[in-house]
Parts: sequence; structure tokens; C-alpha cells
Amino acid sequence: LCSFIYNKLPDKIPTHFDINGNIDSYGSKLFVCIILPLILCIFNIITHLIINNDPNKKNHNKSLKILIYFLAPLMSVIFIPTTILISLGININMSVIAPVFMSIIFIFIGNYLPKCRQNYTIGIRLPWTLNNKENWKKTHRLAGLLFVISGILNILITIIFPNLSFYTLTISLIVSAIIPAIYSFLMYKKYKNT
Repeated sequence: LCSFIYNKLPDKIPTHFDINGNIDSYGSKLFVCIILPLILCIFNIITHLIINNDPNKKNHNKSLKILIYFLAPLMSVIFIPTTILISLGININMSVIAPVFMSIIFIFIGNYLPKCRQNYTIGIRLPWTLNNKENWKKTHRLAGLLFVISGILNILITIIFPNLSFYTLTISLIVSAIIPAIYSFLMYKKYKNT
């Protein structure tokens, strides 16, 4: 997209949006069209290297691994063209697109977390989950449920109350991370004391 319309693009292209979808930061077209895709590409290469060199990579859930592999490319394909189109004057509501995209990712992650076995790179890697298979299994089952519920709720709230989407996405991310961690710790303490 950039190569075809590069000369027609304005010098400044939106790179960040506030919680209401208003532009609050700009970058040069060189940054958005060339540097940003390169950064995402490097991030993707590093992700591949880390995951492929996990000593327990045989325990990776294949679907979850594929999702992680394609996360950066998906972000490139969705968000870079969107910001370019906005810079060309096309009215696109980022306060809806970004939360819905993240919510769909939540649902996918939540669906496959319970199927993920113990490893060092994908999942909820706490000392207690890595030390005990039952702890890992139950923690990921709970986390998966929370991620799916959060994703569905976030999509509904974004569609009905788009101005609240940032807050609900942030709260659900925190809740989906903290509750499984507390649950895992309490389970560890329970098993330790029996």
C-alpha cells in the first residue's frame, strides 16, 4: 500500500490515538511506511527465535504458537493501512477497531490456553505453574475462561459504549492476569500444606 501511494501521503501520519480515538501523536511517512514495519518484522523474528529455542517446545500448543507467530504481521496488516487511510482523510474509528482486534486476540488466546502444556515461553509461566503439572493445568483452565469472557464482554462494550472500551480492555487484561496468578499461588500453598 505504502509503495503505491507514498508520494501522495502527507508528511505526518497518525501513530497514536487517545482513548476516544482522537489522534494524539504523529510520525513521518518514512517512519510509518518503512521503519515501523521493520520494527514489527524484527519483533516477529525475535519471537520466533525465543519460541523455537524453548527446551520444552514440544509442549507448545500449535494453534497458540501460530497465533503468536502471526500477531505482529496481523498488526502490520490492520493498523498501518488504517493509519494511512486516516491520514488521507478517510473517517475510521480507531476507538472501535483497536479494542475489537485485541478482544478477538483475547478470545483466541483464552480458547487455546487450557490446551497448552508446561513450557518456558507460552502461557502463565509462574514458579508454581512450572513446578507442578496440576497447578499449570488448573491455572490455565481458569485463565482461558477469563480471557474468553473478557474478550466477549470487551467486544460488546466497544460496540455499545465505545468511549469505555479502553477502560474495560485495561481492566480485563489486569483481571485476566492477576486472578490466575493469585489462584496459582493459593493452590501451591494448599498443596504445600497438605
